[in-house]
Amino acid sequence: MDLPPLRAIQCFESVARLNSFSKAAESLNVTQSAVSHQIRILEEYLGEAMFYRQGRTFSLTEVGERYFTDVSGALGLLSDSSQIIKHGKPGRIRLALYSSVAVNWLIPRLEDFYRQYPEIELTLDMVNHPSDYNEQRADCYITVMNRPDYIGDCLFKLSSNA
Repeated sequence: MDLPPLRAIQCFESVARLNSFSKAAESLNVTQSAVSHQIRILEEYLGEAMFYRQGRTFSLTEVGERYFTDVSGALGLLSDSSQIIKHGKPGRIRLALYSSVAVNWLIPRLEDFYRQYPEIELTLDMVNHPSDYNEQRADCYITVMNRPDYIGDCLFKLSSNA
């Protein structure tokens, strides 16, 4: 695997994102000179200029813009993957329920739920009849207990995928 100098990549992404060598240096806790040096190393490695330089102003070249898009996506993926390892995968729950239950009971409580569990991504699916409940549609179902057609003997029925 032939990778460019990773420190140079980090400096390039920071300069391009912040549109400033000084701000990039500050965010990386290095000197502006060190950032400039890393950008030169990257440009020499790639054989392409990443920035148009005009006195004290600069802008990304066309190559630099494409590279920034790719690099920022790759660094974002690395960051996300690292956060999952450090903190666990963010929860995703697909919830199916009657629209009347959603409107009258769940939705008024969602703000508090998201405040307590910001890492959980909740997807709501409104259903009309218990026959609409299936494991492909949702991980969790909220049913109405006093209805003769409710599923199971509890308010929450978890699928085997939950």
